[in-house]
Amino acid sequence: METVQVIKYILPGIALGKDRNEKKYIILNGDLFLNESCDIEINGKFSTLKVLTYEIEYFINKYGDKDGLISTNKLQEIKKSKAFDRIFCIEDKWCFPSFPIKKLVEIIIENNLWMDTRISIAKTRFRVIGRATVFGIDFKKAIFKAIENGISKTHLYSSNFKEWTDLGVFADFLIKLTFTKDETIEINAWQAIGREENLFFVHGILDKKLNFFTHIDFAYHHTSINEIQKLLQNGKDKPVLDFKEKILRIDGEINLEIGFELMKLFFPLDKLVDEYYQSV
Repeated sequence: METVQVIKYILPGIALGKDRNEKKYIILNGDLFLNESCDIEINGKFSTLKVLTYEIEYFINKYGDKDGLISTNKLQEIKKSKAFDRIFCIEDKWCFPSFPIKKLVEIIIENNLWMDTRISIAKTRFRVIGRATVFGIDFKKAIFKAIENGISKTHLYSSNFKEWTDLGVFADFLIKLTFTKDETIEINAWQAIGREENLFFVHGILDKKLNFFTHIDFAYHHTSINEIQKLLQNGKDKPVLDFKEKILRIDGEINLEIGFELMKLFFPLDKLVDEYYQSV
């Protein structure tokens, strides 16, 4: 371990520090200590903050639920934390909300849903490699149109759906509604992106009067092109998964508009091209 002074910001999540002998180190997340001192572990080209020297699996296995999500009541926010760059402490070590839910976390905190939430955590604050940003759409109208007409399947087109047409697929987004015996409505929604072998997935439950959500969870479903084709083309009940990766869960009374806003931020839809409804 070495104590260094952070002297220069390099890139988001990277800074330059030097020890008392003027030896310099490139420090991951060192920008959090700009013009301050910090303890680091030296590890090859990049050094690591001491508070981040651990295996993320340890905390997930110890504190996570069956899906690997951590209840927010087990996380203590530290003083260096700020909006869109949240830092939490657990057993004197730091962790961050996983990158895909950073914006969702802000909405959840702003609307006092934090204590009813479970999140996926990470050791990194930034996505190293990722797709270009695309903008979500408001598909609330499509869902309520389906509910009003008692329709259980809704296919939505986004502008990249043509990548699937050679497989006979006419849309890249599927919403399934289940009208339960207690008159609540269960929503399952999947979106495919390009020809990747994974799906964006949201599960939600609306109260019987359609005033609020009582549950929402967000996940990635990793599967095969063949399973995605069957889901999107034929509305197969559920795809056979290689594995699923849940990243966020909220329970309790969730304002309808907030719930749909969270979904819009999660799904990487760019625009609604057309709609097709299928009653079952």
